[in-house]
Amino acid sequence: MVETVRRVLVRVGAAPGLAGAVTVVASTAALVLGGVVAGLTGVVVVLSLLLVVSLTAVVVSGPLLVRIFLQRIGAPGLDGRGGHEGARLDLLFEEQERLAARLNRMDRQITLLRDQQAATLVERARQARESGDDLAAIRHYEDALVLTPADPALQRAHGELVDGVEAAERGTRGLARAVDRQLAAGHHAHAQTLLRRGLDRIPHSLRLRDRHVALLAHAGDHEEALAVARETAELRTAQWEDRRPAAHEARHLEAYQRIAISGFFYSGSGAAKDHLRGYRDVVSWPPKGELRIVKFPGGYVDLGRRLTAAGQLNAADLVDHYLHLVGRKLTGVAPGVYDTWEVVNANSRRMLREPARTAGYLAACMAGFLELVDRAEGGELQLEDVQALSRTTLQRALDAAATDNRAGWLLIDQVVTGWRLDQAVYLPPVSFVLVHRDPRDRFAEVRAVLEQPGRRTANRDPAAFARQARRHLAEAEQRVGWLESLGHRVLRLAFEDLVLEPQRTIPAIDDYLGLTGAEVEEQRFYPERSRRNVGKHVALVPPEELAVIEREAADLLDPRAVPAPDTG
Repeated sequence: MVETVRRVLVRVGAAPGLAGAVTVVASTAALVLGGVVAGLTGVVVVLSLLLVVSLTAVVVSGPLLVRIFLQRIGAPGLDGRGGHEGARLDLLFEEQERLAARLNRMDRQITLLRDQQAATLVERARQARESGDDLAAIRHYEDALVLTPADPALQRAHGELVDGVEAAERGTRGLARAVDRQLAAGHHAHAQTLLRRGLDRIPHSLRLRDRHVALLAHAGDHEEALAVARETAELRTAQWEDRRPAAHEARHLEAYQRIAISGFFYSGSGAAKDHLRGYRDVVSWPPKGELRIVKFPGGYVDLGRRLTAAGQLNAADLVDHYLHLVGRKLTGVAPGVYDTWEVVNANSRRMLREPARTAGYLAACMAGFLELVDRAEGGELQLEDVQALSRTTLQRALDAAATDNRAGWLLIDQVVTGWRLDQAVYLPPVSFVLVHRDPRDRFAEVRAVLEQPGRRTANRDPAAFARQARRHLAEAEQRVGWLESLGHRVLRLAFEDLVLEPQRTIPAIDDYLGLTGAEVEEQRFYPERSRRNVGKHVALVPPEELAVIEREAADLLDPRAVPAPDTG
């Protein structure tokens, strides 16, 4: 068997082109022809082309690697003695030339198939237009653009049809969707063409202007992007103010009415939030998800870091803050990959979709952006100035949110996390509910989340996780006095206390927040259900990893963190 393998390798090292060519041509032809027979669009064709390129690299480099390997192990016939080396190299070059010719022919065939498929889609678009189904025609044009994105006639036909449909409907919603599809496909030039056509027709369209800012910023034209963002911010502020409920009485929250739920990444803060959401006058903020404006890219902490590093905020920094607010940053990140900017995009767009609840908050945040631009352009801007502006802006924004939602308390989810309490300098005074939990149960849940593409890998190691848990808790404890000096309040809360001893713990929470006797609208917290999350590490974490955490963080372990008994 070993001798057979050796003989095969010697043959490949001597004449690798034949094996490589057969592999490339056969597998690529199978994929391309399979795609054509199945009637698929350009995805299979594109993948086949990529496969050709990849296999070419393998065939070119593979023989040299095989030859080096065989020479190292002393295989006969490849040591260069006897004058055969030159002949073998000539054979290698001839095989590579033949392979290159075959690949060129294959590339021409793929191009022909791609063009034929694009022509079929264009014909379907024509037929759809003749039958009056303009939306189907637009979809066919956009499928064709995936195959031939640089075809000027196709771009023109698509753009004219989209523009014509929008003109008839007197809006820009469909055009914005068409732009988004082009951006998702990476066709930025065509997206920009569509935007300019739409803005020529409706220059005040906010959704088109936001995408225009994003494209300008992505292209590096930050000065122009800032000019458009500034004009759009003024339009947006006026629009959002007009959308606010007029009859609601203005509310100005105190520190105890701004409840900041904070945790340490799967520390169980959601249970405390569920309890508080049950009160009639307590409103979660934002309506969905966490509040990202402080801690995520383009937010106030990010601006402070950039200012500290560069000594000033430039147009790119200010544009990023605007794109944070409207959720339009172009990242190029593949779907399904965790990316903090994409998290911001998703959260901010959700806010924009609920104007009845968010208009006042958003108007205040946009007014803060305009003030920041004026301050940055008007003179020297210090870190303390950005922090003070953040506190003022967020206080106005949260008051507006309370007014529009008739809230007595705002329950602000994870505006800063338990391990970054230093970021509270960007907040108006709030009442922190700081939730901690046995690190073994946290690790049981963290391990699964960190498997997602794009997530950091540092916390997957149990020893590193345990040491970090210890450090985070110690830093949080050290910052309590400093937080209180800024006007904040801090309640430390163990998840195990909340779910195992609710009769004692819940009254203490309510007293701290001024909720004693408040009306319960709907029970959302069920301690008996949450107890299932206590001790879950026993079933989910291997014993050897548990031993590491228990050794590294012995003083953080809760003796009650054992699985609840099965009551049947």
